[in-house]
Amino acid sequence: MSADGSLQISTLGNAENPYVYRPHYRPTFTDTWITMNPIEADRGADPDGHLAYLRLASQLPELGAVKERTYRALLGAGGSGVDVGCGLGVAVQELTACGMAPVGVESSRVALAQAQLAYPDGDFRHGTPADLPLESGTMEWYRAEHIYLQLSDTGAALAEAGRVLEPGGRLVLADPDIESALLSVSPERLARDIFTAFADWHRSGYIGRHAAELLRNTGFTDIRVDTVPVTFTDPAAAWPAALTMALAAARSQGALNDRQEAALRHELHERSRRGTFLLIMPFLITTARRA
Repeated sequence: MSADGSLQISTLGNAENPYVYRPHYRPTFTDTWITMNPIEADRGADPDGHLAYLRLASQLPELGAVKERTYRALLGAGGSGVDVGCGLGVAVQELTACGMAPVGVESSRVALAQAQLAYPDGDFRHGTPADLPLESGTMEWYRAEHIYLQLSDTGAALAEAGRVLEPGGRLVLADPDIESALLSVSPERLARDIFTAFADWHRSGYIGRHAAELLRNTGFTDIRVDTVPVTFTDPAAAWPAALTMALAAARSQGALNDRQEAALRHELHERSRRGTFLLIMPFLITTARRA
């Protein structure tokens, strides 16, 4: 806990880092987008915010169920595989401990350097989902968590997944269905408008709903979609994980004005005080096999 009473999610962030729990902090649209986008983060003057976001995603227990579900989907898939958008390399380390042989691919060189520093024995490589530094047909599995909603060309990424996977290789995608988020607040319509704006804000904010069709069109088989609800009852986790970004997106698209935001923040503060705060973000887990 810092001197101003804010919860420090990561020691990597600075005073303007939106991934520090300050319910009344209002980052700009540009600041928030740069912080969560790996390529833009490398171009920015301060990449620490992006590292803090990645560290938050790897540490929040609420998100652990999503990661665990993707790991279970890979059981029996074989040894060699690729974790696309590996961030700080946590999944690479954990999958290695499970007896697998993951290659971590990351587009942010800043994050990649941190992953290599934290896990010097890991196999980390620079690349993008549409251009993986791997030979064709050499991977037994492919994993991407919270990545595809940030892509402008998901079809190219899925085609690349098909290229690097061996026949019968397993694919696992995990992305939030943002528009379906449930926030206990009044009026409920305002919450729906906020999360619709947040979904629209992403390049492919509805990818979880369309992944199965895209995979089928790309030649994948044995496609299955499951839902993992991520439940936040602690605002100290919900604000940096989702609400800060969602409100910034809603403001940028005109879905939330100053008066509405002030009332919303007050209600959420009161719900936190009474112990009735609730945010549920459903994640869609899509599994498939390369034909």
